[in-house]
Amino acid sequence: MLRVEEVYDTPEFASAADVIVIGAGIVGTSTAYELARRGVSVALVDKGIVGGEQSGRNWGWVRRQNRDMFELPLAMRSLRRWSELRDEIRIDLGFRRDGILYASNDAKKSPSGTRGASRRARSGLSVICLARPR
Repeated sequence: MLRVEEVYDTPEFASAADVIVIGAGIVGTSTAYELARRGVSVALVDKGIVGGEQSGRNWGWVRRQNRDMFELPLAMRSLRRWSELRDEIRIDLGFRRDGILYASNDAKKSPSGTRGASRRARSGLSVICLARPR
């Protein structure tokens, strides 16, 4: 079972840890969590509040649309992982899947153009192109 010892502010450190993760933003916290989930003893340290620096200021987008095709599998895995995390830790993380809309007055510049849409569909991404009637 995953065990977390919360320490608010102390001059003392853990007496031992397999891994010390420095920085408690989204990357550091995720790394520490995944290691601990696998049975590794982890100390997560930060100079301030967990998720209180840049990780707390971003827009929180986990988008699949308009990504490089090489990034798409990672973005899709990330969306699955957010759902898994909610179930694992039994806490509402505030993550919501809503959708995204791109608009363009030039079909050739549209991120969902037919060529891009067919490549994305092969990767499992649903893309719908809307066009005004002629």
